[in-house]
Amino acid sequence: MRNARLVQNLSVRLAVALAFADASIVVLALPQLLDRLHTSIDHVVWVIVAYNLALIAGCAVMLLFGRRVPVN
Repeated sequence: MRNARLVQNLSVRLAVALAFADASIVVLALPQLLDRLHTSIDHVVWVIVAYNLALIAGCAVMLLFGRRVPVN
């Protein structure tokens, strides 16, 4: 049981770190996206919001249909 808690804890920490890295990369790439796509900030914001909503929807599906293992 202790190993299961450790794996769960490390998995959550890794997921949070990856989400933070993903958001940071998008913010850092924003000026180049605007320049190379020859578009306005409004269009890029729509794309970022759509990406985040798809990510949240994927997480919701994972929570609904994922394997349920009780951890004590």
